[in-house]
Amino acid sequence: MGLNNVQEQILGIFSKETLNCIEHTLKLKATLGNGFEEKVENFKFKGFAVASSTMGVISGKILLHLYPEAAIALGNRLREILLGEKQTLTEVDDDVSEAVQEFANTITGLCTRALDRADIGIRFRPFYAISNIETMDIILQDIKEILTIPIHLENAGKFYFNYLLYEITEAT
Repeated sequence: MGLNNVQEQILGIFSKETLNCIEHTLKLKATLGNGFEEKVENFKFKGFAVASSTMGVISGKILLHLYPEAAIALGNRLREILLGEKQTLTEVDDDVSEAVQEFANTITGLCTRALDRADIGIRFRPFYAISNIETMDIILQDIKEILTIPIHLENAGKFYFNYLLYEITEAT
């Protein structure tokens, strides 16, 4: 994958802040897998995602793309830590969706500060949930390239950070 410098910075910042948030806020262990480029036509919906449109130097979409078991594990953990509610949700419902959206907003807030310090002109719209293949198909319209980083949660499955781009990357 031939990333340009700005994309490398953005992916690096998102990866770092996602791991920090998982480890320090959620008190879970997580590891990053190797990043890779996915072909848009081979991209498979995992069951749940939260998405944010990006504007500025690079237009596209940021996805936290989760298997249902990872979404539920994150949702349960977030609700326990942030709300003091120790319950065991068993499906991706509104409570899980709201918790994962809040998690994504927290990561984006942390990233925004780091991106501003690096003088990268990029902004994010609020995250919204994607819970079906039809909505994911709409999200993928006009996307030309997908950069993916797997994130493995100890004892809670895995999810993906996807960077959906409207233009093919050219390394600089």
